[in-house]
Amino acid sequence: MALTIAHADGKQRITVAADGSFELAPSAKAIQENPMVFTNMPKGEKAGLGMNMFANLPEATQFSYADLTAGIGQANALIKSHAGVLSLFMPKLNGVLLRFAKPGQQTLKIATKAGVQTLVSDANGLIKLKLDTALLAENPPVTASERVLEAEIDEIK
Repeated sequence: MALTIAHADGKQRITVAADGSFELAPSAKAIQENPMVFTNMPKGEKAGLGMNMFANLPEATQFSYADLTAGIGQANALIKSHAGVLSLFMPKLNGVLLRFAKPGQQTLKIATKAGVQTLVSDANGLIKLKLDTALLAENPPVTASERVLEAEIDEIK
């Protein structure tokens, strides 16, 4: 499947991966233009669309707590601005799912004033970090045992 965005300046083809995912980073001009999007799906076929949001982390293994969690507030603000009153029915994003390249015993160490908090990945190489407002105010350094593959902004229960 492919998507084609019909901009005023020309067409932009978006490649869809085998798992159905694709990346889209529209410019401010494209958002304002609100162009038509076409698919090459056969007539009568239907598709659904979901959205995942990811933090843009440096390739380093150390960053600040505020940098790691900044995308949470940004994502919630984006949902509210686009969904309006319907945002009441949308999930409230409150954490970051950190994925590593391979399952293992990766760690995330948060060096707080009270001591180091260590989170360990599960069997799938995933660490769930729920936003903590006290840590956000302190903004301690955070160190991953290896480079984080992706940091997805999500609702963590």
